[in-house]
Order: sequence, then structure tokens, then C-alpha cells
Amino acid sequence: MLFIVAGIGCALAHPLPTLLMWRVVQGAGAGASMTIAFAIIRDLFEGQVARTKLSYVAIVTTIVPMIAPTAGSALGASCPAIRSR
Repeated sequence: MLFIVAGIGCALAHPLPTLLMWRVVQGAGAGASMTIAFAIIRDLFEGQVARTKLSYVAIVTTIVPMIAPTAGSALGASCPAIRSR
């Protein structure tokens, strides 16, 4: 939730210091969400099942940042309201 709110703050930020503040909050939200995901998996699963699920989370957290810029560019190219900013 913190990451989403901070993302909206980044999108609406006009002066650079405000954008930087929201980016710091967004980074804290991203770090917290990964830590919480790992903690939940360790609480719910044990042994090989836990290792498998932790591997899935690691794969997703590696691949999504590579795909997100491309998806954002496609969204920006297809939505005139975003392109005009």
C-alpha cells in the first residue's frame, strides 16, 4: 500500500524535491514489501516447499523491474493523456 501511495505521489509531484521525497518513500515501501513477503513465506511453509516459494518470489522480484519500463512505455504510447505530460 505504501508503494502504491508513493507512486501516486511521484506521478503528481511537480517540484524536484517533492519527487525525490516520494521516491524515497517508494523505495521504503518496495523494500518493506519484499521483506514482508519473505517473512510470510517463512511463517507459513517449511523445508523444500518454503525454498521453492522463496525462489518464486526471488524470480518475480528480478524479472518485474526488467519488464516494468517496457510496459510503462507501451502504456504511455497508447494513452494520449499520459503522453501530453
